[in-house]
Amino acid sequence: MNSGVSPELKKVREAGAYSPVDMGSARCLVLLLVLSVATEVVCAQTCNPVHNTALLYFSREIATSGTAFRTWIEGTNCCSWTGVTCDSSGNVISLVVSNSDIPTVSPTGQNYTIASALGNLDSLVAMNISNIGLPGSLSQTLGTLTKLQNMTIDGCNLDGPIPDSFCNLVALKTFVLRNNLLTSYPDCFKKRPSITTLDLTGNKFDANDVPKRP
Repeated sequence: MNSGVSPELKKVREAGAYSPVDMGSARCLVLLLVLSVATEVVCAQTCNPVHNTALLYFSREIATSGTAFRTWIEGTNCCSWTGVTCDSSGNVISLVVSNSDIPTVSPTGQNYTIASALGNLDSLVAMNISNIGLPGSLSQTLGTLTKLQNMTIDGCNLDGPIPDSFCNLVALKTFVLRNNLLTSYPDCFKKRPSITTLDLTGNKFDANDVPKRP
């Protein structure tokens, strides 16, 4: 019975050529390999060296021994550190330091300001620092973070005024500085409709002057 397969096609198959199904599988494998390499390149972004240095300085100035900072090791990629998120270019865009990172020794001093180095994180979009002993005043340099949309510093014993430079944080949507020892705030926060979440309660000033939102 004639199988319907030409002698020429039989010779090609016998020679080990790929069938259409085999060729399709090969193309899929190549595509998967390309995607895998591309994913590794994105995931292996190198931290902006300025941001790396700023984070190291911050970790040292609050002298902590908390669990998160165990991964904050000089000479390593800060994009892999606990609580740090980078964009595809290696710029730090999010910083989260929580109550598991209690300082063992807190720096003190008449002119001591908190987190001055964080003003160098010029791509930062979100900052959430909570329940950490940070006795001292907020640094004016934080007012340079014009991309910052979420600033939450909760329960950290900060004192002194909220710096006037914070009026420059034009992208802010969430501004929470509750449960500290802050003494005053800039008038600009009384009239910032762009801030949808605002909470300055639990400080030394009368927070009723800046109604909580929502």
